[in-house]
Amino acid sequence: MKRRNLSCVVIQVVLILLLASTNKVYSQGNDSLIHICKYPVAYGHAYNLKYESLTSYKDPIRYVPIFSKDSSVFAFKSGKVVTVYLKENFVLIRTGCGKKYISYSNLQKIIINVGDKVSQGQLIGFTKKSISNEYFRLNFKMNNGEKDISYEDQLKYLKRTCN
Repeated sequence: MKRRNLSCVVIQVVLILLLASTNKVYSQGNDSLIHICKYPVAYGHAYNLKYESLTSYKDPIRYVPIFSKDSSVFAFKSGKVVTVYLKENFVLIRTGCGKKYISYSNLQKIIINVGDKVSQGQLIGFTKKSISNEYFRLNFKMNNGEKDISYEDQLKYLKRTCN
């Protein structure tokens, strides 16, 4: 009887350790607030999140949540609109030549269409309010072909627009 209870405890401990090792934890870094201006929002902010984990497994953040007092969303770079999903409130723009893409999601209204050429700073739509209802939230993501650009590198690109 004691042996069976011991095996149950061992199984529970192993399950807890497995779950803890796969969870990702993000914390705000020293310079936790990154100011963003001009585009993709006129004036807003994102958080400089640092990745922390109990294991060496790293699950990167896929997009940068940008918070703004205004709902307007502007093209971060010029390019061609390749995808517009009205139901998912999502726009994908191919920038430059090659396979570099920028996606904008959590949009409430999209004012561009597939095939349109957009210039940097052009109004492309309006975003929805965040859960807190204090700010509008835009989910912004940059890709270089099949590879996502890291969260930290995306923040570096976004910071440059204010300089």
